[in-house]
Amino acid sequence: MSAEEVLQKRKEELGEEFGTAIYWLDNAVTNAFVELKIFHGLFVHSRERVDVLNQASGLVVMYTSKAIWDSLCMALCRLTDPANTAGNKNLSLGSLNIFLKEKHKKPYQEKVIKAVESAEVFRRRRNKVLAHADAGIALELDVLEGCSFSDAKTALELIADALNFVHLEYLKTQTLYDMVIVDPNDERAFLKSLYIGNTVQSKNFADQEKALRSGDYDRVNDLSREISVPDWLLSE
Repeated sequence: MSAEEVLQKRKEELGEEFGTAIYWLDNAVTNAFVELKIFHGLFVHSRERVDVLNQASGLVVMYTSKAIWDSLCMALCRLTDPANTAGNKNLSLGSLNIFLKEKHKKPYQEKVIKAVESAEVFRRRRNKVLAHADAGIALELDVLEGCSFSDAKTALELIADALNFVHLEYLKTQTLYDMVIVDPNDERAFLKSLYIGNTVQSKNFADQEKALRSGDYDRVNDLSREISVPDWLLSE
């Protein structure tokens, strides 16, 4: 089904507000699992993969890893934020309680509490680094507890468990958020392209250096033109 059809189905099953809330949370959790998968595939899987990325561009890789990690951190915080903050309503796990039957409120809230507790380390990072510049942390007078990939995975699994409680009770089904089907051109295809490019370019540079040492300047010129790219790729 299309996204619009899924949303309409949820509204028909649960009502306008409840159905829309579940649809939004499902998408938020799914997107977070995709970010988790990409981050793992690029930066956690193995040293060799990181080496491929750094060979292509260490600076771009550093900012890319930070952007994905920060985005995942913010997603975990949004999903586990309280239903209300400073008088403003949030759409989070906590906001679903108003739609639940009385018998489901307590068991659901117990799962939400576990998810919120597991995300606390990310909330501190959000509050002190991402959303605000805490003076103690910025001036290195205080130390902020670190958060790991394992922490993010655990928090996201607990978030999914809480949301699946609602799915099971009200939709008689569960969602395998971590088994989401992504585009086949995922991080592995990206890494493959970089690996091939790095290999070809490294060989070309090595051949140019060899030709230069032997004084074969015609060969150097030929090799320098061997790998060509369009102007738009290199222009500022």
